[in-house]
Amino acid sequence: MKKTLDIPFISSRGFECGQTCAAMMIKHFYPSFEPDFNEFNKIIHHVPGKYTFPLQNALLLDYYGVKAKCFSSDDYKTTIQEPGIFKRWYGKECESQMKYIDIDSFNWMVSEALKKRLFKKTVTTVNQMIQMFNRGFLVALILDWNTLSGKSGEYLGHSMLLSGVDGDTLLLHDPDIGPFQPYSKSQVEKAFSHPLIAHDLLVAYGKSSGRYRYCTYSTETAGTYPTNPPSPSNTNTG
Repeated sequence: MKKTLDIPFISSRGFECGQTCAAMMIKHFYPSFEPDFNEFNKIIHHVPGKYTFPLQNALLLDYYGVKAKCFSSDDYKTTIQEPGIFKRWYGKECESQMKYIDIDSFNWMVSEALKKRLFKKTVTTVNQMIQMFNRGFLVALILDWNTLSGKSGEYLGHSMLLSGVDGDTLLLHDPDIGPFQPYSKSQVEKAFSHPLIAHDLLVAYGKSSGRYRYCTYSTETAGTYPTNPPSPSNTNTG
């Protein structure tokens, strides 16, 4: 049985796929919201040309009044807490990946997100993502683009937003291509299982009811959403 969510599609400006997925999530909950990517990047301390981590986008959602949680099978620590964290994460590809990472921005992100309890360490399967989606959660995931498109090459992370499920086909809002892009479940599983991804995903699950002074969209309604935070580790995958 086919199921889709009416998630507004927004195109990326380039190398901002994570921020663009976050913008779609915000607009889903607050329809009149119009993203300002320059402002986004200031809020999350993003440096042009560098990676945006899911935790940065969790902070972005939190800022705009969307309840969010970031999941990963690996720990997030600052480089002060663990100087060799990127070597542990990226292994032999560390040198090539470091050109895409701003250390100051990364350390700020980890400190702020952990303080706000926006992160949980857990392994999430694609089946669990689908079940969260079926319960009404918005799920943004990172995939290795080369694996997803059947190409070879070094790791190329790309954020996409789950927007539909049709049997064994997953529909993804791809900020660089368009809405409801179809991929087989096996393709997504393979691209999501890349060792450099560590099962990273970002889940949005409701509005903050305007508890943040900078949230100006709290009077809008855009449907009924789950009130409890997602917990992939407790999701039945049978």
